[in-house]
Amino acid sequence: KVPFVVRWPGRVKAGTVTDAMISYTDVLPTFLEAAGGKPVPGLDGSSFVKVLTGQARTFRKELHASHSGDGTMNMSPQRCLRDERYKYILHLHPERKWTTHFTIVDEIPESHRQVYGTWLERAKTDAAAAQLIERIERHPAEELFDTEKDPDELHNVAGKPEMASVLTRMRKRMKQLRSELGDSDE
Repeated sequence: KVPFVVRWPGRVKAGTVTDAMISYTDVLPTFLEAAGGKPVPGLDGSSFVKVLTGQARTFRKELHASHSGDGTMNMSPQRCLRDERYKYILHLHPERKWTTHFTIVDEIPESHRQVYGTWLERAKTDAAAAQLIERIERHPAEELFDTEKDPDELHNVAGKPEMASVLTRMRKRMKQLRSELGDSDE
């Protein structure tokens, strides 16, 4: 549910909303087509002009994303696969504590570190705050969310027996994507 706002008078009807899934890799091909250009061979992504102009209601059947460790701050690489209903997250190193700039660096001006520090302090005496910190810093090997029933992605259903077939399908597709991309574990 990342917003993408477009204003294109005469082409995109004001107030239009769509659930079509797009990726940031699709933005450049879309801008090229909108400007009258031709697709560039080898570019990742595809134009979604037809979605913008109301000629199509859907676009992608799935999206994938990755976050790789930067070797210093972000040490918890993740891969994600999203289809029209489910979101699967693979944590490549669930044994690692999740960190980022705002969790470990005090010297960054106007960062979230000060706020995070207050959460850490409160977690020492407040069970709810401690649970929040645990949720931020520790991730299971896999997460699966039913975005239809749980749009805020608060309930990991990866361990539910009734979700086994969905989890198996998402794992298989993730393995295929990682193989196609030559993806590493970092």
